[in-house]
Amino acid sequence: MFPSTRRYLHPLKRALTMVFLPVSLRLTRRTSTTMRHSQMDFVVTSVYWSLRMFAPSLILLPTEASSTPSLPPRGLMRLPLPIDLAMHLAPFVSLLIDFALFEPKFSSRQMAIAPIMMITYATVYAGALERFAALNDFFPYPFLDVSSLPIRIAIYAGASCVGLGCLAFLNRMHSASR
Repeated sequence: MFPSTRRYLHPLKRALTMVFLPVSLRLTRRTSTTMRHSQMDFVVTSVYWSLRMFAPSLILLPTEASSTPSLPPRGLMRLPLPIDLAMHLAPFVSLLIDFALFEPKFSSRQMAIAPIMMITYATVYAGALERFAALNDFFPYPFLDVSSLPIRIAIYAGASCVGLGCLAFLNRMHSASR
């Protein structure tokens, strides 16, 4: 889909794994997989599906550009539904089930770590997106292509706050259901 990113994505993934795997293993004693990933999975799920349903041209790439720049693209690339659900819904649902059935409620100390983790994830992710966009002259998500840098920073910060809010809400609901 993005042939020129493969050349940059693989080394970046490897470098990030080398840096964050030891950090992740160190945090494992203090935080669960659910805390580390539920925030981002919720953001991905909520942003992707809401845009896909209500403004698909902001999340799906065009299949082919229109011959007239002022006209919209002729169609949008859509993943087959089973693949789409596996990529953009299943991770959050599985973490939600794991948290509800197997994880204890997070302590206030663990919840104090969550903003630091979310800021770190958001900064690394935003930095990677900005870097790839600079190399490829476009973002992988059209809603970022139509936004200026201050708006994109607001999007990244807003998404981080939504993720933190989701984690706090789920943690509150977890104890209420027991």
